[in-house]
Amino acid sequence: MKYRFSLLLSILLCSYYLSAQTVTNVRVQQEGDKIVITYDVDKEAYIGLDVIYGDELVTPSGLLSYSGEKNPRVVTLCGIYSKSQEVSGDVGCVKAGRNKRIVWDVLANSQDFVHEKVTFKVIPYSMYNGNKSFILAEYGYGFSPQHSAGITLGQCYGYTTLGWYVSVRTNLSLKQDDGLSCGQGGYLEDGVLPFYSGNTKNNHIMANAGMLWDFLDFMGWLANYEPYMLALYVGVGYGQRYQLWETTDHQWVTYQPTAYKGVSAECGLLASFKGFTLMAGVSTINFKYMEIEAGIGWTIFHKRK
Repeated sequence: MKYRFSLLLSILLCSYYLSAQTVTNVRVQQEGDKIVITYDVDKEAYIGLDVIYGDELVTPSGLLSYSGEKNPRVVTLCGIYSKSQEVSGDVGCVKAGRNKRIVWDVLANSQDFVHEKVTFKVIPYSMYNGNKSFILAEYGYGFSPQHSAGITLGQCYGYTTLGWYVSVRTNLSLKQDDGLSCGQGGYLEDGVLPFYSGNTKNNHIMANAGMLWDFLDFMGWLANYEPYMLALYVGVGYGQRYQLWETTDHQWVTYQPTAYKGVSAECGLLASFKGFTLMAGVSTINFKYMEIEAGIGWTIFHKRK
């Protein structure tokens, strides 16, 4: 009977408040030697539970200033990184609905429970854990002119706000020269000026890898890991771009003034809104040949388990 009296006293004197608009109608009651918290939630959420011990009510704005053994004392029974074995029911990943139940086996690891004031805080965290995976179809345009297309994929991690990506872009032309090259005016290396048919081909490929930095998570604008992203990406790799001229005897000659080969680099912005993703930036080969690039695709915002 001592256990039940202690529990009943704490329940009669407890109070609770809401930490977000998605959780309503929080109720607390005793069932045997356990405490049951019921609530309604209007959309899917990751539900956490804090217990605040103290003689005075704690406002949400003042809650963060108390921790450890200070008075009031905050104990997290279920959070985004841990869950007590004493808690069961509708905590963690919970679908929308009414009369959700959290059961706290308060006497599981103690023989008594007497407090003058206990506040229960039901916390609806975002279902998303901050990690994101994305894939985009990419298009590049050089003013030579040059067109290319490719793919970009990568990941970003919410707990660091950093991520990685790889991209490959090409015009799918595999034509090679016949061991000949020419300079300005079309003259070959030996000074001969062949007759050209007027046909040309452009060869282009670029492969980069790099890092991205999510502004929104870093600045704390989305403290609860909502499905949005605005990231800066920077990468380096290898690229080549050259133009071939055809002679009247069907030989192909590389036109050296527009031939570029070596280190490539790129930078730009990547933005995602609830999955729909866009990117825009610029790329270069040896900082001599420039392209603008754009992409469209999809981002998967990973949910908590």
